[in-house]
Amino acid sequence: MYGSDYSALILPRLLSTLDRTPAPSKRIVDVACGTGTLALVMARRGWQASGVDASPGMIDASRRKAVEFGQPVRFFCQDMRSFVVPERAGLVTSFYDSVNHLLTLRDVRGFFRSASRALESGGLLIFDVNNEACYRKLWKGITTIEHADFTLVLNNSYAPSRSIARSRVLVHYHGVPPRPPGKETVEERCFTHDELSRALAREGFTLLTAEDFAFSNAPEFGKLKTWWVARAG
Repeated sequence: MYGSDYSALILPRLLSTLDRTPAPSKRIVDVACGTGTLALVMARRGWQASGVDASPGMIDASRRKAVEFGQPVRFFCQDMRSFVVPERAGLVTSFYDSVNHLLTLRDVRGFFRSASRALESGGLLIFDVNNEACYRKLWKGITTIEHADFTLVLNNSYAPSRSIARSRVLVHYHGVPPRPPGKETVEERCFTHDELSRALAREGFTLLTAEDFAFSNAPEFGKLKTWWVARAG
């Protein structure tokens, strides 16, 4: 599961959802898009794609990839809680548990509100979240992840009483010349089904499905994610 291309893992589920519940147009905005992989993949499939991310570095990398692959994808450096795009879309997506990084329901509602404004009437909002099974099973103890260029050491914890998960990340870089380790602390919140359902309804969405699922490449871990699909009014 770790180290896999998450866009490749999530793409079959996204396409299957769209086969069953088509979007009103083939315009997509991928929010918290990272380096733009999903937006570029959808552009290759004939979608008019845009991406939004709060990180200038991610947006720079996305724009370079769009030029490299010859795809006319637009990328915007904006906060997912208040993003605005020039043209309404038939589909807004946000994956890789990006919604869990919003630590308050007010922030979540801000994202849903921005998504509603970015969607055509009847447009779809599709996103995933880590569910409580994920935090209880994976966000505990120390995990080491080896990559070709670096090693990640994750010191994870989850506080069920506050629904807050924390990962203290230490990055050891390989190669010459040596680089000092990098440090980062990541926090996520576990939202309940009722919390997200009510937040969607307050921003004018109709919930179509909220389904727990397992990673296709690691089913032994169980259903650690929840797949949300809602329709804008």
